[in-house]
Amino acid sequence: MSIAGRRSSLGDEYQLRVAMHWLIRLLEDDSIESIQVDSTGLPGEETSVTVDDVVILYKNGSACFIQAKKNQTDHKAWSFSDKVLKDELCKARDQLELRANSKIKFYSRSQFGDLASLVEICGYFPEYPVFRREADKNQRESLETLAKILGRTEETTYSIVGKISFGSPQGIEEWDRQNKLDLDRLIPKTELVMPILERYLASHETNLRDSKYSIARSDVLAE
Repeated sequence: MSIAGRRSSLGDEYQLRVAMHWLIRLLEDDSIESIQVDSTGLPGEETSVTVDDVVILYKNGSACFIQAKKNQTDHKAWSFSDKVLKDELCKARDQLELRANSKIKFYSRSQFGDLASLVEICGYFPEYPVFRREADKNQRESLETLAKILGRTEETTYSIVGKISFGSPQGIEEWDRQNKLDLDRLIPKTELVMPILERYLASHETNLRDSKYSIARSDVLAE
């Protein structure tokens, strides 16, 4: 297998671990209606999905769109100069503008550097004018840089930033351990159950299983 092929395969495996985390959450979190892996669209909605790795649909009508990237190419922290991150941020912008009452969550074992810092700082302020007045020069410049990437005003970008968060920066082996611990709390004989759920997720992801677009708790329990 080529290096590019191996990287793609590892990326798929990483995404599968993140999806498994949310499949387990589906079993214990009553607020979740269903999840999707590699979404091609939301049931009953005409809007397209631009952040499609994993989608969490909640009973109150809100949604969380998840982008999972195994790591930055050179294993450095993600930065605003990374083309891959720029592309994903524009997809996140489009997703948030396409569907109200939604949030974006990024997962990677690489840190998110300036973006994570900006998200944290923006969370300290109730609205954009206060941020503009009170934030330090570096953070104001970060928002300006992101606004240029997104092609939006700084005020609109500030609003978008408020809908972005980050998952745990774990690698594949760490996710395996964490998912097993989480499943141990819910189901006996995890060593028998985990392979079944992994196959179920993989077949759902590739549309080999059936024509269902979403996985509900009842589907997992039936499996």
